[in-house]
Amino acid sequence: MNAKPLIGNLLLIEALKAVQTPEKTIAAAQYFNRAYRASRLGRSEVTEQIVANSVAILSSDTSIEERNTFFAFAKDVVVRQNQVLKSDARFELLTGSFLSTTGQLDEALVHLERAKELMPGKQQIYFEIGAVYINQNKPFEALKSFKEAYELAPEYDEAKIIYLIGAIYAGDRTLEARLIAELPKVIVARDGRISSAYRAVGR
Repeated sequence: MNAKPLIGNLLLIEALKAVQTPEKTIAAAQYFNRAYRASRLGRSEVTEQIVANSVAILSSDTSIEERNTFFAFAKDVVVRQNQVLKSDARFELLTGSFLSTTGQLDEALVHLERAKELMPGKQQIYFEIGAVYINQNKPFEALKSFKEAYELAPEYDEAKIIYLIGAIYAGDRTLEARLIAELPKVIVARDGRISSAYRAVGR
């Protein structure tokens, strides 16, 4: 009874070891595939690890064909697991984040909005929704989402930073100045996301 889950765990460990070494990227993808198929038990954990390591595999020096094969597998796994855990806000967020990261923006929004319905008080969901809108070149929609996240916990510096980034993209200089005044100068100076936002809008 325990053999298949144990094999799945061992394969997952091998995948996590392999993904740390660039020349073993394909081996990591194969281990993830085998770990997922080894047992139904633990599939949600395997899926989470696939999502967490997908960028490393998809941005590796492997061939386009190999990357496309892994992406097709990873997306299928994420969508299947999402159907199993359809009332789980955390997994809706995970699915939306994966789809956003891999450029499936419209699909990502569907899952992120569902996550927001299930867990309206979680800031990370609003951050992810706003990021999708930024990538869709919809800065005002992004700013609205970042504002909602900020209002959930105005004292949280990360929420202020993300809201500031939204203000920069939307060109709201009054809001931008207010948020900069609320943040420690060292954070504003050193946060690469803020400087990237200025570069993106030509400032």
